Amino acid sequence: MKIHYTFFLYFFLLSCLTPVCNAASEAKDRQNEEMCIENAAAIIAENKTDIDRTGTFSLCLKAAKNDNPMVWYFVGYMQLNSVGAKANLDEGIRWLTKAGESGIASAQYELAEYYLTGGGVKQKIDMEKAIYWLSKLATNKNSQRRVDAAFRLCSIYLFGTNIEPDYDRAFTWCRISGIEHHNFDGLTNLALLYINGWGVPRNVPLAMDYYQTAARNNVTGAMLSLGRAYSIGQDVPVDYALAFQWISRAAEQKSPEGLYYLAQMYEYGQGTEQDENKSKEYYTMAAKLGESRAQYALGRIYQYSGGQNIDLAAKWYHKAAAQGNTDAMTAIGDLYRNQNQREMMRWYTAAAEHGSQDGMLRCIPYLLKGSRDIRKNPELALKYAKQLTAEGNSSGMYWLGMIYLNGYAGDTDPKAAHNLLSASAREGNADAELELGRGLFSGAFGFRDEENGVKHLSAAAENGCVNDACLELARYYAGKDDYQSAYVWLENLQNSITPENRDEYDRLLRLAVQKLSERKTDHPK
Repeated sequence: MKIHYTFFLYFFLLSCLTPVCNAASEAKDRQNEEMCIENAAAIIAENKTDIDRTGTFSLCLKAAKNDNPMVWYFVGYMQLNSVGAKANLDEGIRWLTKAGESGIASAQYELAEYYLTGGGVKQKIDMEKAIYWLSKLATNKNSQRRVDAAFRLCSIYLFGTNIEPDYDRAFTWCRISGIEHHNFDGLTNLALLYINGWGVPRNVPLAMDYYQTAARNNVTGAMLSLGRAYSIGQDVPVDYALAFQWISRAAEQKSPEGLYYLAQMYEYGQGTEQDENKSKEYYTMAAKLGESRAQYALGRIYQYSGGQNIDLAAKWYHKAAAQGNTDAMTAIGDLYRNQNQREMMRWYTAAAEHGSQDGMLRCIPYLLKGSRDIRKNPELALKYAKQLTAEGNSSGMYWLGMIYLNGYAGDTDPKAAHNLLSASAREGNADAELELGRGLFSGAFGFRDEENGVKHLSAAAENGCVNDACLELARYYAGKDDYQSAYVWLENLQNSITPENRDEYDRLLRLAVQKLSERKTDHPK
């Protein structure tokens, strides 16, 4: 019986102490939570170095079992960013996700940032998840970052940041940002939607009003949009004085783009007196801030203006080209034209592969002809000519027509050649006019048409006797026994005859003078 009572007394005392022990344990857990939150917040927000980071993480990890979302956030943050803990991406994301779904704005922000950047790894960028967390953040009334989140969603959808643009969603978020949150950058984006009619009916007056409001609140992009609109007459009448005013204000804020446009206005005397020195000064300021168009413009100034300096021109062209400026690439190629055609072609090709029409057009003749330093590549010439034609470039149509006419890249296609050269000629391409005239005379398109051949040759000849078009006409009229017309075209050609056609020119001129003299027709002596 004595043993029985001893055990009874033991279990009685134990049952009495359990609530006390539990209460003590809960108090200890709460204390751990409070210390975790206090220390982790100080480490993250204030970057304090006198706090034991490893100890703080261990404390937070123990406290995480108590279902406190703020503790989850700190555990996830410290693991994701290797603060007091070994980097553990999966666990960090798991804890942050629990905290984010529980409404912790800091966790939502951290997750949005991670998925927007992929943690610094481009392949890990996940815009769907980034947008999910930005949307959570933007609608989180407890977050001070919701204004910024709404603006970022506005910009992502508007400009298609790693996604296809979605103007309907852009309008929703830009309106929230610009109108509801009074974010003037968001208002600038909203103006862009209205002025282009993207995701909303086009409304130029409202767009200009929003631009004005944002510009008055020192949004550089709005100042530039107003300046460009007034300088080129985009949706509003041209007003160089207003353009100069707004572009000057953008330039005052050291905007590289604003400085570039201000340099242009001084270069051409728009809204101010023409001033080459100020133009160069502002181009230089913009170029030093990395504006590639200003770097190219500065190279052009050093190459062509007084006090020519090719070395400085090349320096600025190369800086611009390094940023993908295709005008600069073609300019570098031009510098090499008479020195190193292999290097010339390298730069022309670089420009072409970046989508430059000028680069493609410079490449095509060399790709078709080849040289000692340049390998023929008619297939690439055909590719460029097709791309240019698809973009509506009349010179591209001309070259594609010539490729089909002469079979440079395979079989000939006279019908396609005629259609392409005709389309190019309608756009005013004198080379196309010349080749149409020649082809219609010779029957190269599968039929002959002298009347239209003369018309096209005359159009080419009236453009400065392109490629000796005047000689072609003189030869034609001489064949028709019309030496008066032959003489007129030869006279037009006398200052631009090419060396290879000099003998033919002299022969026809002697013949025309002889025939006109025999017939006692008046002609200049």
